[in-house]
Amino acid sequence: MTSSEQQPFAIPARLHVVVLFLIQFVVLLLLGGGAVPALYEQRLVATPLLVVGAIVVLGGAVAAVAEVARLIPVRCKGCGDHAAFRGAAWWPFTYRYACARCGHAMRYDVVS
Repeated sequence: MTSSEQQPFAIPARLHVVVLFLIQFVVLLLLGGGAVPALYEQRLVATPLLVVGAIVVLGGAVAAVAEVARLIPVRCKGCGDHAAFRGAAWWPFTYRYACARCGHAMRYDVVS
């Protein structure tokens, strides 16, 4: 049984990149536009602790999204088999994929 028979629903890498980028962007907006200002205005947390906490939470969210992204099968542009997501998928928004079958490496850079 080949890997494509085991996991028949591989998605295009470009769709994978769009979904990952949007999830990360929403997390950044929620953290930077909602949680941090609200806690700062209410003075519930000291500012240095708030900044450090925001960085830790953002890093954890990015790591969690990257781990979940590794579980989603992505279609290789070279042979059509499944490629694996490689990398942390954060600044400068570079997403890398590698196919174990044909060795093809894909790279997507999200630029403004």
